[in-house]
Parts: sequence; C-alpha cells; structure tokens
Amino acid sequence: MIEGDSLRSQNDSQQSLPMAQSEPWHTYTDAAVLETFHVEGTMGLSDEEVRVRLTCYGPNRLSELTISVAIGLIIELAHG
Repeated sequence: MIEGDSLRSQNDSQQSLPMAQSEPWHTYTDAAVLETFHVEGTMGLSDEEVRVRLTCYGPNRLSELTISVAIGLIIELAHG
C-alpha cells in the first residue's frame, strides 16, 4: 500500500465490495478480500490508513447489546 493512500468514501467502498454481490462473503479468497479493502497482505495497513479508517468507521468493537444477545443465544443453544 502506498503511504498516505486512503479509503474512498464509505458509500463508494460499499458499492465495490464483493460481499454486496450475489455470492456469500465467506466464499471469497484471501486475495479478493485484501484487494477489496485495499490492504497489503504482508504489511497490513500503514499507521496513517489505520487513523483514516478509525475516523471513518470507528473502532472495531461489538456493542454491549450485541454481546449480550450473543451470550444469550449461546446459552439458549447449549441448554437446547
């Protein structure tokens, strides 16, 4: 990745995501995912790109509600 290269706007990048197409997201190869998100596989993101994405998308965290729902579902499935 070129230093200083930043993500396109959120709308532009969502339109180009293969996940938005007909095939399920989990069927894409590692290379396709790296290309889609403009990431160099051996180097990762530059510090600048991390800051850009953090500002644009926020931290990569689940909300408290999401965690509570997930734990509830796991407990429910375990006790079936």
